[in-house]
Amino acid sequence: MEIVRIGLPNNSYVQFNCSRGESVHVFQGQLSPYDIIIKYRQHGSRLRTPKHIHWVVDILLKKQADPQLTNQLLEHLIHMWNNCQPIINNAQRQRLTPQFLDYPSALNDLDNYGYYSTEFIVLVAELLMVQEKTNNPEAYMFYKVLNSLLHSNDLFSIISTASFRGR
Repeated sequence: MEIVRIGLPNNSYVQFNCSRGESVHVFQGQLSPYDIIIKYRQHGSRLRTPKHIHWVVDILLKKQADPQLTNQLLEHLIHMWNNCQPIINNAQRQRLTPQFLDYPSALNDLDNYGYYSTEFIVLVAELLMVQEKTNNPEAYMFYKVLNSLLHSNDLFSIISTASFRGR
């Protein structure tokens, strides 16, 4: 993965270029003092905002093909949730660097299933976790989705949890 911090044309703080060509961009948000907005570009697309439902559907596809390996990925993501920290100052936000890309290389076999690479899922998941914890230290949505994916086969409840919007 390549990290770019200087000369970004779209006013992002940082751009992460994944090995399969995806780019993930981090911008200043407005929900809290150190909020971030995450957007990604894939295969020449416009910048898009990832939602929980996007990576959840991809995890479900991977789980259908290789349940054991996908559960290992989910356990890594839960470890990330338990250990990632919110952003607490502007300098930290501007120097944001992924901490959890050291997942077992065997998980890359999941790249053969679904739409997203394991590297992309882990990166976007970490950024979404940091965003959620920065905006609400009591947040639990991401963990709830991960736990549902790991322990449930009920498609309705998994999709409902992933698409909940707090209304």
